[in-house]
Amino acid sequence: MKRSGLLRLATVGAGCVLLGWTILTFPILSRTAPAERLAGRLISGVPAKADVIEGRLAEIEATGSFDPGRAATKRAEAIMRLVLYEEAAASTRTDLADARLTSLRQSLREALHFIPSDPYLWLVLFSIENAAVGYKSDHLEYLRMSYRLGPHEGWISLKRNPVTLAMLPALDAELADDVLDEFAALVENDLHQEAAAIFANTNPANRDRILARLASVSEPNRRRFSQELAIRLPYVAVPGIPREDQRPWKR
Repeated sequence: MKRSGLLRLATVGAGCVLLGWTILTFPILSRTAPAERLAGRLISGVPAKADVIEGRLAEIEATGSFDPGRAATKRAEAIMRLVLYEEAAASTRTDLADARLTSLRQSLREALHFIPSDPYLWLVLFSIENAAVGYKSDHLEYLRMSYRLGPHEGWISLKRNPVTLAMLPALDAELADDVLDEFAALVENDLHQEAAAIFANTNPANRDRILARLASVSEPNRRRFSQELAIRLPYVAVPGIPREDQRPWKR
């Protein structure tokens, strides 16, 4: 057989393999896609009823172990189980919360097996392990991974910074610097309202350290942050920005 004929045969063979793979996997992908879309909405703060989430989880379980989109599916499963656990933890049903916490811990570790580079999942693992067995210094490695893999992702920072600022005294110097730099970056990147809300809910004992780090933020962004902060904490001074009550022409 001539070389051109072999090439045509190989091309046809590859096409048949791809077609067969598509026919085989399309039903699975179509079943898991709704779960992945739901997880995307949940992580954006769009609520969903527990029975809807449980229905999507059942669809994932129905695919079995053969799932070509395993990484995305496992991530979606972990996010949905997180929402279910948070709902149960906020209620008085401790038995349900405990059961969902067990499922969530397993789901997170499975997801990280497929996506070890996901900074959000590492953050959730840090929080959930603390909830499950209490705080341990070993858990800081999960937090360190979250910062290492996603240091400048704004949506993650907005979820991560309130958690880590609350733990500031327990962090080593390197992690504490990451946390303080992250807060300063929120201010520098025009997230003034969100940063002011985070700061207002932070332990007052930590505020001086946070404010000191803002000295590196540009003056216009410090000023806008100060304006947002004044709505919540009118007597807290941002470095280099006089408070309203300190301005002589206001007296």
